[in-house]
Amino acid sequence: MNRRRPGYRLARNVRRLLAAAAALAPGVAGLDDACREILAAGGGEDFRVGASGLDDDGTPLQLCVSASRRRTALRIIGDPGANIDDIAVRHRVARAALHRALRQHGAGALAPLAEDMLARLVPAPGPGYRHGTLWIGVTPGEPGVAAYAELAPLGIAGGWDAVAAWLAATLPDARGATAIIARLRPHGVAASAGFEGTSSRDVRAKVYFRLARPMALAECGLDLMASEAVTDFLRLAMGEFGVDADGLVLCVGFDVASGALADVKVDLCGHCLAHARSAWPGVAERIARRFALAPLSLDVALTRHDCDVAFIGLGLTVAGEPRLNVYLRPGQAVEAPQRDELAAALADAAGYLAAIQNADGYWTDYRLPVGTCDQWVTGYVGLALARYGRRCDDAPARAAARRAAHWLTGARTYAAGWGYNGATGPDADSTAACLGLLQELGLACAPADQDFLCAHWRGADGLATYEGPGAWGCGHWDVTPLGYLAMRSADQARLRDDFLRGLAASRMADGMWRAYWWRTPCYSTFVTLEALETLGLAEPPGAAAARPIEVDNALDLGCMIGAGLLRGRREAELGAHLRTLLAWQRPDGGWRGHANLRVTDDASYAPWETPVGACYVDDAGTITTATIVRVLTRLLAGREHSVPRQGRVLADAGA
Repeated sequence: MNRRRPGYRLARNVRRLLAAAAALAPGVAGLDDACREILAAGGGEDFRVGASGLDDDGTPLQLCVSASRRRTALRIIGDPGANIDDIAVRHRVARAALHRALRQHGAGALAPLAEDMLARLVPAPGPGYRHGTLWIGVTPGEPGVAAYAELAPLGIAGGWDAVAAWLAATLPDARGATAIIARLRPHGVAASAGFEGTSSRDVRAKVYFRLARPMALAECGLDLMASEAVTDFLRLAMGEFGVDADGLVLCVGFDVASGALADVKVDLCGHCLAHARSAWPGVAERIARRFALAPLSLDVALTRHDCDVAFIGLGLTVAGEPRLNVYLRPGQAVEAPQRDELAAALADAAGYLAAIQNADGYWTDYRLPVGTCDQWVTGYVGLALARYGRRCDDAPARAAARRAAHWLTGARTYAAGWGYNGATGPDADSTAACLGLLQELGLACAPADQDFLCAHWRGADGLATYEGPGAWGCGHWDVTPLGYLAMRSADQARLRDDFLRGLAASRMADGMWRAYWWRTPCYSTFVTLEALETLGLAEPPGAAAARPIEVDNALDLGCMIGAGLLRGRREAELGAHLRTLLAWQRPDGGWRGHANLRVTDDASYAPWETPVGACYVDDAGTITTATIVRVLTRLLAGREHSVPRQGRVLADAGA
């Protein structure tokens, strides 16, 4: 497996948060440096960051605006080393970042406590730590550090056992804490634990947990958790909304100097509460007024910098001192994405595909009765990366494509052509993708492979996927465009009239093209228009108004955006659809697959009328992500050919 490249979209989110932080804390120096310290991001113009579990959008940074009765403060919370795949290396980087933060923020005396916490709460970080091992919080320009160790990989029982053992070893008198933990563990799941403070005199041990089932907070057995203050906070924060068990995070804190209970905290998921962005300042103001807290100025972060509330929480000490915390994350924009955001999404998508490539150069996906796919997926993904790498000047993408081509030509299982895998037999669709990859890289194509494509031509019906007497041996339009492009120029010229007749005959009344192997005509329409642009051919005239197509997945949405671009729709017209597409992108850069590939019954000749056959998911999202890479490459790099397309029909692509 290849090392995951930095998350460009996530680095953009980090910069957005830093801009919001500067607005929230004007005049505070060192925000950028503090951010780099806790992320272990190093120097340079950009941040080396990857996907994190700190927030559900994968951004490894959060801002916490905190208000007490005396003042407000801004804390930066980060997931160090989130760009590192190897969890052992990531843990070492996080540990070093913690010690660096302790030294630089006047809390060096807590280094032994930090080491003991890591040894007891993160005993052996292994593959279960998918989202890292440690989060760090600092307030720029002020002393003190917070550090929280991830407990989920230890399991429910293991997490509570580790917490109990750590508190017993850390607190001078752990009897009270042990009793509290014993009361909590039947009702909750330990999420994280750590410490907050500057020295041995003020440091607190903190344990965060979620409820295992919906229940009243009074059932936790802590009077402070069921106090009138907490009840009032919940009422004011929730308003008309509610949260489920996962949207409620509770915390108990213990004074490390004495072992006594020091405070409790209740955090509510901002996404679950679903307040409008413009409503949050009013929510915070009402809570601050109820508890006589210093006012929080959230408007600038929420409106000008498009932040969203990740969590809102109330901390309450045993002396009754309240603290309001509002955790901010990069907001989901609603306007059309800018070019830099699209470029970042595209780079992350290519990075995801490169990261899941096998060391030998191939990809695998799908789980059909005939097994897992490797040859078709490798040709198709490699082609997308080769095109992106060449047109957007991305060397790692080109290198991944070359490894794919080397595997396809060096580990052949068929004398001519490629197939779904090495046991299904060769087919025209897989062969077309593999030849397309070789051509994109400027590599020689074996005559036998191109002869294989020609042997599957069925006149005006186009390319048949397989040989045979049934429907699989007939021409399939969704295979034809890519296959025609992969043919030799002389064969294209010889079959041009057939191609044009099939182009017109396979076009449906709504302007879409028939799909034999796909659940909807979105893919077949996109690849047809893509081929026409490459060939410099005009789309046939006479399309009727497009019928509504239910687009419920990223592959179909990406194809319809691509079709819209190829039909001349301006980028601004497609902005809402592009925004949705980017919202569906996962933190790792890929898009989730969907049951779009239909293994059509061999007796079904017109599945676009009466579909027969099971549909399958690209579990790793390879075909979905690679298709979107093709679409975004076309969007950002523009048309590759300058041949005029007279008579182009600007039909609605359904996007």
